Amino acid sequence: MTFSPNCSGILKDPKFIVAHYTASGNFITTRDRLLNKESKVSAHYLIGRAGEIAQLVPLNKCAWHAGESEWKGYKGLNKYSIGIELVSFGPLVLKDGKFYSAEYGTEVPANEVHDGAPSTSTYRYWQTFTEPQLAQLRATIDELKRLYPSITEVIGHRDCAPKRKQDPWPLDLSAFQ
Repeated sequence: MTFSPNCSGILKDPKFIVAHYTASGNFITTRDRLLNKESKVSAHYLIGRAGEIAQLVPLNKCAWHAGESEWKGYKGLNKYSIGIELVSFGPLVLKDGKFYSAEYGTEVPANEVHDGAPSTSTYRYWQTFTEPQLAQLRATIDELKRLYPSITEVIGHRDCAPKRKQDPWPLDLSAFQ
């Protein structure tokens, strides 16, 4: 098993799970990026659109996923959380009747589009998450909560870094508590 070098410190008794979207659409290239030292980012897990999963950082290490963040009095959530990345382009733009990734311009099928946006967003359309992806997310969260009774909450990156992040919109995390 290959782990990302982008981790540091000891993670003991995590308090939170932080969910993210990758802003990309491919499991393999996203995994390779998160394993690359130059990216300076990582997460404990990556979940693809078909439900595939990869562990990228040992659970006893702090992954570099939350950056400058704060939640319920805890600052720097990398030290207090397990990070899970979900493959999704996130925000989309509509052009000539087709949807494209706002960041990369990759076309996204219309049946994968969520119409509606958070009030803080300039985007109206977002790529949805798939059923296999959400099933794998549920199973992973359930297992992590079993392993770590210290986990009290599943939050989004948008919750702990609201001035910088919107992910994992449009996912409603209340169903994963």
